[in-house]
Amino acid sequence: MKDRDVLFHKKWLGLAQPIEGLVFSVPVLADAQIAPEERAELSIAFAAQLDPESPRIRSLEAFFRDFLGYAQPGMLVPRAGLPETLSFYAAEGGQEIRPSFALGRGPFVAAEDDPFAAFDESPPSPAQANAPATPYGALLWDLTESGADIDLDEPEAITGPWRYPPTAKFERLLRHVGIPIGLLFNGKHLRLVYAPIGESTGHLTFRVEHLRGPEGRPLLTALDLLLQARRAYSASAEFTLEGLLAESRRRQADVTEELAKQVFEAVEILLAGFEAACSRDCIGDRVDWLRPALETEGDHFYQGVLSVVLRLVFLLYAEDQSLLPVEHSTYAEHLSLAGLYARLSHDAGAFPESMHHRFGAYGLLLALFRAVFFGVKHGTLELPPRRGRLFDPNTYPFLEGGLPGWTAAVTDPAARAEARPPSLDDGTIYRVLHRLMVFGGQRLSYRTLDVVQIGSVYESLMGFHVLRVESPAARLGKHGVWVETTALRAMSPTDRARFLKETCGLHPGPVGAIEKAVKEAGKDDHALAEALSAHSAGRRDDVLRHRAASGRLVLQPGEERRRTGTHYTPPSLTVKVVRRTLEPLLACLGAERTPEQILQLKICDPAMGSGAFLVAACHELASEIVAAWTRQGELARMIELFGDAHLHARRLVAQRCLYGVDKNPAAVELAKLSLWLVTMSRTLPFTFVDHALRHGDSLVGLDFKQIEAFHWAPPGQVEMVRLILRDALDQAVELRQQLLALADHEDPASQAEKRRLFDFSQQAIERVRIVADACVGAFFSEEKDAAREKERKRRLALVEAWVGKENEDAGGELAALAGEARAKLSPFHWWIEFPEVFFEARPDPLDGGRVTGAALMEAVVGNPPFAGKNTISESSGERMLDWLMALHPDVKGRPNTDLCAYFFRRAAILIGAHGTLGLVATNTIAQGDSRLMGVKALMQRGAMIYEAQSSMPWPGKAAVSVSLIHMAFGRVAGIATAPVLDGHPVAFIDSRLTPRRERDEAVALAANADLAFMGGKLVGAGLAVTLAEYDELVRADRSNKTVLRPYLGGEEVNSNSTGAFERYMIDFTTKTLEEARQWPLLMRIIEEKVRPARERDKRGTYKTYWWRPGENAGALYAALKGKSMCLVAANVTKHLMFSFRPTSWFFSQTLYVFPLDIASAFAVLQSRIHEPWARLLSSSLEDRLRYSGSDCFETFPFPHPDPRTVLPDLESIGERLYSARARFMVDTNQGLTKTYNALKDPACEDGQILDLRRLHEDMDRAVLAAYGWSDIPVPPFCPRTAEDREAIQAFEDEVIDRLYVLNAERAREEQRLGLAGKKKGRVVREEAGAGDEAEAPAPKKAGKGKKGAPGKQGTLF
Repeated sequence: MKDRDVLFHKKWLGLAQPIEGLVFSVPVLADAQIAPEERAELSIAFAAQLDPESPRIRSLEAFFRDFLGYAQPGMLVPRAGLPETLSFYAAEGGQEIRPSFALGRGPFVAAEDDPFAAFDESPPSPAQANAPATPYGALLWDLTESGADIDLDEPEAITGPWRYPPTAKFERLLRHVGIPIGLLFNGKHLRLVYAPIGESTGHLTFRVEHLRGPEGRPLLTALDLLLQARRAYSASAEFTLEGLLAESRRRQADVTEELAKQVFEAVEILLAGFEAACSRDCIGDRVDWLRPALETEGDHFYQGVLSVVLRLVFLLYAEDQSLLPVEHSTYAEHLSLAGLYARLSHDAGAFPESMHHRFGAYGLLLALFRAVFFGVKHGTLELPPRRGRLFDPNTYPFLEGGLPGWTAAVTDPAARAEARPPSLDDGTIYRVLHRLMVFGGQRLSYRTLDVVQIGSVYESLMGFHVLRVESPAARLGKHGVWVETTALRAMSPTDRARFLKETCGLHPGPVGAIEKAVKEAGKDDHALAEALSAHSAGRRDDVLRHRAASGRLVLQPGEERRRTGTHYTPPSLTVKVVRRTLEPLLACLGAERTPEQILQLKICDPAMGSGAFLVAACHELASEIVAAWTRQGELARMIELFGDAHLHARRLVAQRCLYGVDKNPAAVELAKLSLWLVTMSRTLPFTFVDHALRHGDSLVGLDFKQIEAFHWAPPGQVEMVRLILRDALDQAVELRQQLLALADHEDPASQAEKRRLFDFSQQAIERVRIVADACVGAFFSEEKDAAREKERKRRLALVEAWVGKENEDAGGELAALAGEARAKLSPFHWWIEFPEVFFEARPDPLDGGRVTGAALMEAVVGNPPFAGKNTISESSGERMLDWLMALHPDVKGRPNTDLCAYFFRRAAILIGAHGTLGLVATNTIAQGDSRLMGVKALMQRGAMIYEAQSSMPWPGKAAVSVSLIHMAFGRVAGIATAPVLDGHPVAFIDSRLTPRRERDEAVALAANADLAFMGGKLVGAGLAVTLAEYDELVRADRSNKTVLRPYLGGEEVNSNSTGAFERYMIDFTTKTLEEARQWPLLMRIIEEKVRPARERDKRGTYKTYWWRPGENAGALYAALKGKSMCLVAANVTKHLMFSFRPTSWFFSQTLYVFPLDIASAFAVLQSRIHEPWARLLSSSLEDRLRYSGSDCFETFPFPHPDPRTVLPDLESIGERLYSARARFMVDTNQGLTKTYNALKDPACEDGQILDLRRLHEDMDRAVLAAYGWSDIPVPPFCPRTAEDREAIQAFEDEVIDRLYVLNAERAREEQRLGLAGKKKGRVVREEAGAGDEAEAPAPKKAGKGKKGAPGKQGTLF
């Protein structure tokens, strides 16, 4: 990227106005290195295309043919030569729209004439690779055909009876025909419109008056550069107009992430500024405003600092969108951020050394913040009061020099005079504004950012805490964790390594280097801090940002932020999900749906974050309402009454249709601002959707029946609770219906009335909320069910005494209990918080407006959080899992259910008899417990999946794969279109997101019990010793050999060519502490490396028996008794691979172990009869199989009902394959993973590999014969063609179908014999969750030829 290229593209983009949304990205254009010189002859040629009497292009056709070079036949195709399908009929307006011309794709140039041929070796971008292959690259619409002067943005009925803006009409055409690029022309302007499928529209405009003068040469050069025929037909795919637009849109996420980094830097600068201000202000008898702010709960100080930056980002966006009166001279000169930055920039250039001794800018910011919150009337300048928590000066009093609980001095002059705001210097404010206003060296135009991008920037700042470091510190690793030298030195080497790896996210190399630095630095904190800073993330020249002196304040990422991070959710995802969710609902309303019908729909996001999905829903429904107004002939009246009909429709939708909840209160405020921005209202307050966007935990709360019964699992109802509930709801529903009726009244008096109605509705349900919160609090106050029930009854007695007015003190105690629950849990009781949605008399818009008592939310959309069981417990406490299982009793016994699945369950509860959901989920939602308790549970209740993406990479930098699932309920399920899976029409979609009918679950078979176990778990890396350490320990004391046991993990099984182990473990499994002390060397290791961590462990046996393995797999070794060999397989693995190992070894929790020592069992399990079953019924970790014995082994029907049965044919083929595979591995010094990589690589033609493939195919045939299924043709083991892959898919489908049938037959037979459900002593702990401690890592091999200790380890077979 050259500076010259960057400057050129910045220059012309600044001239192309107006720009709406993201069209071109400067980095993409600059990377393409396509900035030409400005040429005077180009201006001369352009002038020849103009009307001599006015600044207009005479003819669009001539302009493209003669000036832009579309002269060859087939390049510029006129309307008469275009197919009839290349049109759009707007039923609501009765107008058909057809393009005037289309640009053919070509090719029209020979390869040898291609000046861009050098670029052809580069692979196309993902966006290009997925571009639709249509015969036309762009459509042109010439408005001058009508003979009238038509504005591009004003509604018109000249081109046809549909009164609608031409740009909006053209966009509908582009989206309908699936061609994203269009050029709209009215003589004076040429507008490039970009409307990619599933994403927001952007456009930029070339104005003729700007193109024709000398000052417009950069713009004319750019027009020629991008639209010339040579670019369309001679450039490689990435550098065509289509490629540049697609790549610019793809990099939109990169822009957001980079901007988020700058905004975070602004927060850090402001934090340091407040710290410096305190050192100046809080001296003598002056008020110390910093200490109380730091000590206030809820990260009060950080949230306050953050709020300043968020206010600035929001105001910059609002100013760029002209939502604030930037055109008024008083505002521009005295209040605007742009004006303040200009003055500070001048001062920084003129007085750089004194910026930190100049003050006044922060006071101007406070004045602006107050003007926004309270409103201003000064001469002709009028700002309406916006209100809202973000700008409320009472929310964070320290920002104005106050203490917690302080009330802003507003009307009292004396109080205002006493206020002493923090003395933030002008240098700090300038640096903050510079980070927010300059991006990539240029002034950032917030107009080019989408509202959801602004929301994403907000979200990226969440999850940090202010920490005062007690010793020199450095920020380390990908998680940006501040590490204090004193604390790091105090850790044991084991704890230090774990902390650096797990908490900081460092790799083994830096961890080892830091361990060395700790030893070398001794007690020298500064030397250690210097060594630590070498491992900070980011640029080397930015190292000072990652160092902190003792006593300084820093921003420490919280545990949840380190664990999950944040990912920008781009419009390409939100729009796609929302549109497909709404389509069946709208179809259910009918083709002639009215605006009022649409406004009756209720759409909800239960984990809304900053509101990205609600913003998309607002756009979609608003467009539908405008279309309905057009059908009714009302559009002109709406424009006359409200100006922009689309914006008015958005305001109606935001207030009447959209609902959202989030457990992060800051996110709720940001979502409110996002909706305010998308409605672009200069009059509405920020609080206009307070009634619909609420703070709380979507999964913790009670419904009507639960509240009436004062019980989370209601057996009946309590009459007194029922009475106060019904009375409160009647009042609240009436008040909130009055509130919704004011949605199209935007005057100040109506807004004040809305606030009054909302406050009264909140007061009406407060008594019920206290009761409900107290009930939820009873559950979380105790660990055991009996204690919970006792506490519930005690609180119920308080409720009855309070309601019956028998005991006034009971009300106070009850309110205190409810307050405690709110502070800790943030319960959200959907039925009372949104009573207008959930009351029984609500008409059902999807059932003809009938009152059925079953109309709730019509749709649920969003991207709920993903978290495994350990993460749920860590972030929300152990009792959260208990709560979820109490709400969903069927989840008990399925503890590995992801948090995302519970949101599916919540969505099903929130949706009425008819409706849809569209959720982004972890890609394991179709696997294991999450599938059973999520999607499967919904389908059992009658839901159908009408569209799904089984797995897709997150659109952006995040290395995350997700699933998209759309489900329909009730009448909507019958209207939804034919199912679509991964973009292809299918007959069915099952809960595994495969194109099959939903099946009954496979049943665990009694014959397979006690034959699949997970290995033991050391819980302490010090219990494992290397081979070299083993030799030293045995030399030191021969008796150590008796308790040092070979230790094997999944990594060694898959990577070692000989099957050797590479570690031993200290095995005191059967030893008492006194007995274990007979081996003092080993006990010393355990005392130093294991005991400290074990004694901090909450799990009792780990702590009590700290010298033993945490889990010794006793059931496994009991099952192995009497056997010398057993089968093992890594439980997380790329390929499913089984092998034999001696039973005397200690197997780690990363292995599944099977007490089967016969080749028949190996042949069946290693065959392609078992593998597709395992992959279907187990889950995955990233792109690897996570084998689950309970799901895919216990249910697997072997050829003979008893898996231990020897089948001669299988014995023979199993031994042959095993021996041949072992020889190959030893000969090539390759482990199982590399061997199967070669086996499945079509390019590998090694003779031994070819033999192994044939043996695998022979073994598959033998296993099929053992089942009696020889009629199934065996496909190639390694597919080379599409036909091979289709054959494998057909093979797997047929095998799985027959295995399901056989499983059901075996289960029925076991039931008949009385064997079903008898599991003897059995399995095994389920697979470790993501948060479980991993085994000690296997050491690196010394060299390629190292073979471990084969003489001590038995044979392979």
